[in-house]
Formats: sequence, C-alpha cells, structure tokens
Amino acid sequence: MKTIQGQYSRERGAVSIFIVIFTALLVTVVTVGFVQLIVQNQQQASQADLSQSAYDSALAGVEDAKRALALDKKCRASNNTVTGVNCVQLHTALVSSECSTLQQIFNGANSGETIVRRQGSSGNADVALDQAYTCVKIIQNTPDYRRSGLTSERSHLIPLRVAPGQSFNQVEVEWFTKKDSGLDDSTPAALTYPQVSPPLLPADTDGWGGDQTPPLLRAQLIQTGSNFSLSDFDNQSGDGSDANTLFLYPALVGSSSYSFAQDNRLTGVNSPKQVVCDRNTYTNGGYACKVTLTLPRPIGTADLRQRNALLRLSVLYNTTRYRITLKNNGTPINFYGVQSEVDATGRANDLFRRVEARVELDSTDFPYPEETVYLYGSLCKDFYVTNRAQHYDAGKCEPSYGAEEVTP
Repeated sequence: MKTIQGQYSRERGAVSIFIVIFTALLVTVVTVGFVQLIVQNQQQASQADLSQSAYDSALAGVEDAKRALALDKKCRASNNTVTGVNCVQLHTALVSSECSTLQQIFNGANSGETIVRRQGSSGNADVALDQAYTCVKIIQNTPDYRRSGLTSERSHLIPLRVAPGQSFNQVEVEWFTKKDSGLDDSTPAALTYPQVSPPLLPADTDGWGGDQTPPLLRAQLIQTGSNFSLSDFDNQSGDGSDANTLFLYPALVGSSSYSFAQDNRLTGVNSPKQVVCDRNTYTNGGYACKVTLTLPRPIGTADLRQRNALLRLSVLYNTTRYRITLKNNGTPINFYGVQSEVDATGRANDLFRRVEARVELDSTDFPYPEETVYLYGSLCKDFYVTNRAQHYDAGKCEPSYGAEEVTP
C-alpha cells in the first residue's frame, strides 16, 4: 500500500509541473502578443502622425506658392515697381517651373529644402518636428481648368484666355463624378439618368433624380473681338455672334458635340441639347458627361486670335465638379494665366507626401449676379452706358413703390 501511495504522489507532482509549464507558456504568449499589438499600434500612430505632418508640410508649400503668385500679380499691376520685391527675378523664377522656384523667390537659393517652423515655437521643438517642403513646382499655363462646388446658388465665370498669338474655336466640357454623389473612387456606383425626358424640366430636385443623376448644365458664351458695340450681344452677324447659351441635358443617348450657333432661344423653341453621359466612365471615377462645343466667330473680326471670351456655367438639380479644355480644331490649347497648378512635396523625418492643387487669384468682392428683382406691381427699367451723369433722363418711368427686392 505504501508503494502505491508513493506512485500516486509522484503522478500528482507531474501533473502540477505540466500545469505550471502550460500556464507559463500561455502567459508568455499572451504577453508577447499584447506587447506586439502595442508596438504595432504605436508604429501605426507614429506613421499616421508623420504622414499628416508631411501632408501639412506640402500644404505649407502650396500656401507659399500662393504668396508668390499674389506678389507676381501685384508686380504686373504696378508695372514691376513693388517695394522690396525684385519683380523681374520673381517672374523669371515662376516661369522656370523648377523644384527650387520658391527657394529662388524667398531665399535666393537655387536648391535645398524649406524648413517648416511653427509660429511661436522654440528652436528645439522645430528640430524635433523635422518638417520641410522639398519641391514645389508652379505651372501657370495649365492644359485644362478644373473646379468643384458648382451649385444652383452660384454660377462660375471662366476666362477663356490663351497665350498671345494663339487661337481656339472649341471648348470641351466634362462634368459630374462619383465624388459629386458623395462617394469615393473605391465605392461601387451606378449612374442614373433624369426621370423625365427633354424638353421636360421638373419643378424641383425630387422630380429629376437621385444623388447619382448628373445635373442640367447651362453653358453661356460671352465674347467680343478687338472692337464691339453693346448691341452686338443681341444680334448675329452671319456666322458671328457674341452671346450664346446652350442647355446641356444629360442623357443615355445623345451627342458629344454641339455648336453655340445652335442657340435658338430667340425663336421660342424649347430644345435643350442631349449630351451622352457614360456609366462606365462614371463608375471608374471619371467625368460622366462630356461634350465639345464649337464657338462662333466674334462679331467684327475674322482673326480668332483677337477673341476675348468668357464661359459662364450654371447647374440645376444637383451639384457638380467639372473640367474645361480649350481646343483649336481638335488640338488642345493651354490656358494662359487663368488657373495655376501647384505640385508640392512635403517631408516629415523620412516620410514624404505629395499634393497637387489648383490656385486662382480671382476676386470675390464683386460676385457675378445670380438673382433678379421680385416685386408686386410694375417695374421700370431705364439703362444708360455713359461717362456723364447728366445724360440720365427718367422720362415717363414711374417706379412702383413697395417692391420686394432680393439681393444677389
């Protein structure tokens, strides 16, 4: 009996040792896994912080590029006589489109990087941050014009300007992407078309379609030659015209090209132009609708190099981003000083981020009027274009009182 009891005791000891070893291994595995998870999260947080810091550095380069462009505009307006600014050197650096453009303008150097410092921070904090933008390229003459945020509340006015000596006779307009529907490029999406057929237009957005339905686009051309009269905007002269409007209706079946000469608003014909909008292009993240518009000749000139033109875009039923490309008989022509492209690379430690931005130096002090005057009763309109106030004569015009005015 004693031998048997001793054998049982030895067996109980082996089980205890096995339990201890297994528990130790389990605790070790859990501890190692927990430590790895902490280290991995720390690395991800550090990487995300560095990525954001590098992105901020690139944005700092974009802001400095805006400063340079604003200084160049000021130099041009003052005939290169801005105090404390070498306007000729500034313009030369901008035209070069090199990585060191901003270093040449602000630091007088042809290479190197620009350290990003926080305002009010100490030197040690800046060193620890280790942020800089390494390359900023500025392209003033872009191959296209891109913009977002076109809504029914505000039109966009785009100067159609090319370099001296060049001409164009076509405008390619593309609009509506997945981002306008609130979707990113990786999200599956299906383009939808208006619930009504042209020329029918619903009274509100609900009758048009959902978020993935392109808006109706209104394209208005305003142009002149080297000389013009105000009456030219109301008339046509052969194949020449200074003011035309087309309503572009998104459709499954339509055309990819129209002419502004097809503007038939004066005849009272309700016929918006159906533009084909492609589902596959939309699904792949591109612009769903694309149309090429041919421009008529400006009245009073046969030389298209003397064309001065503006394109006004408005939308109904949805918001959109768009892209404009100028062409001369199908050959793309660059815009000239209308919208600058800034390509900036930022750094934080050894991580780099690159940002591409479009910059415009337009003024918002006088926005293009969007509304009219709503009133109860009659309205007299008496317009004069003159440089002498005494020329004004109200005549028999008796403005009604109690009018309700809507400010643009």
